Amino acid sequence: MFDFESSSFDDHIFEYEKAFPPSYPYSEEQHEARSYLRARCPAWCDRILLSHSFKNIVDTQTENPTYDTIGYDVCVGDHKPVYLSLTIRLVQ
Repeated sequence: MFDFESSSFDDHIFEYEKAFPPSYPYSEEQHEARSYLRARCPAWCDRILLSHSFKNIVDTQTENPTYDTIGYDVCVGDHKPVYLSLTIRLVQ
């Protein structure tokens, strides 16, 4: 929605749609694990980018890739780690 920087690289890299909130800057206080720091604008600093050739071997028939954050309810620092879970096809 507000993230247009990577559009210049669309011919070279691919990113699955982000369906999670910005991964930075979260409070580092244990009792505020879901709160953003007020000093900086929330952003998707943590990303997983793929080449188009890799995207072509992702097996979407078996399962849909999952692109999300880890530790939404837990304080893990000012960044929430992101992960991408997918299945790849064997290419022969």
